[in-house]
Amino acid sequence: MINYLRAEVYRLFSKKSLYLFFAIATVLVAIYIVMVSRADYFTEADIPTQANIFFEMLTIFGGTFLFATIYNDELSAKNLSTLIGFGNRRSMIVLAKAVLTVAMNILMYGLALLVFYLLFVAIGMPPTGDMMNDIFPMVEQTFFRTLIYGMVTSVVVFGTQKATFSVVVYVLLATGFVGSMLGMLFSAGFVVNVVGDLTVFLATPVVNKLVYVTSAMAILSYLIYLAVFCVLSIVAFNKKDLEF
Repeated sequence: MINYLRAEVYRLFSKKSLYLFFAIATVLVAIYIVMVSRADYFTEADIPTQANIFFEMLTIFGGTFLFATIYNDELSAKNLSTLIGFGNRRSMIVLAKAVLTVAMNILMYGLALLVFYLLFVAIGMPPTGDMMNDIFPMVEQTFFRTLIYGMVTSVVVFGTQKATFSVVVYVLLATGFVGSMLGMLFSAGFVVNVVGDLTVFLATPVVNKLVYVTSAMAILSYLIYLAVFCVLSIVAFNKKDLEF
């Protein structure tokens, strides 16, 4: 698994598209911040609001890019059969992808937070300590939700081995479309009467408890959430015939 992870890290950081994406994203965010900061209505108190917008967009665009880069390149090239032919177990591939997803998202959100802070410093409006205390939970929320969306979509990736379809599923999750549909379904009177309130198992409530309550139970619930979908990915991958 270690050798496979090393090979994956080398593959990712050898891709010019990775650096191009972050460079373009940084330029676009810088242009946006400069334009917003020059508006008459904008004050330093609006910085946390802009942070919320920024990191929500990062969940959609940055998360989609990372997901496609980590998972879909091998599907498009049909390299999974080669990996297994070299003796790599399917469960190991799933776990390695999960570890890589966590590591790359930590890197992306860490860099994004640094860029966001430095851009406001550059325009003469450095976020205060109180503002950063408001921003950190936003970063945590979007980061933890991005991991959930990635793990849920990994079941689709390994179960269907369809690159484009998997990206569409991630986008529907990240934009909140799937969550809204499930929220309406789970909150329906007949569903609540039959099986109880299932909305507590949606990604956003689980993450909110993790960020704002930070109890042992909240942490355990989140880890179980990720573990369940990781197991489902392994099961789906084991049952799917490889495409050559």
